[in-house]
Amino acid sequence: MTIFDDRETLSGPMDEIAEPDPPQSTVAPRPTLAAGHTPSLCVAPDLVGLDALDAQGVARKAGVRLSISAWETKVGPWGMILVQHPSPGARVRPGSRVHVVQSRRPHARVPDVRGLPAEEAVELVRRMGLLAIVADDRASPSTPKGHVVSIRPIAGTLVVDGSTVVIDIAPAGRTTQDASAGVDLPTPP
Repeated sequence: MTIFDDRETLSGPMDEIAEPDPPQSTVAPRPTLAAGHTPSLCVAPDLVGLDALDAQGVARKAGVRLSISAWETKVGPWGMILVQHPSPGARVRPGSRVHVVQSRRPHARVPDVRGLPAEEAVELVRRMGLLAIVADDRASPSTPKGHVVSIRPIAGTLVVDGSTVVIDIAPAGRTTQDASAGVDLPTPP
């Protein structure tokens, strides 16, 4: 905002001269409107690149409020402000909302891979954007060797992309009954 020092160029009484904007480090007071007067404006701060907590503090000091929405991105850093509206430096009324979009890690649901062969289960979990760890210590009388007995967290759980999922498979040391001979034989590889 330009403040004129040359009184001859002004048209109107001196009490109508606009006051300079408050510095960004102070909270602008809420305007009280008298007849014929307009409220003072504050400047929308630059919030892009800040994390949400820092953005809240800067916005509060500038006299504006934040409205935060999220956008899932595969690349971090997550939790940072990507864009804002109105733009930094725009004149807004004190207490106005500045809308920002914050980056967020994508989410995935843990797939139900029980009963699948271990290799197939690991591939499916990885395609979902999750890290698979295989543990072969959960015996189950109804699950064949090398197949998934259980998964942790349980299937259907919503987790952050890149989370670790433990896949428990039936161990290799089990035997199966050869029904024709009635003899326990080692399970073939």
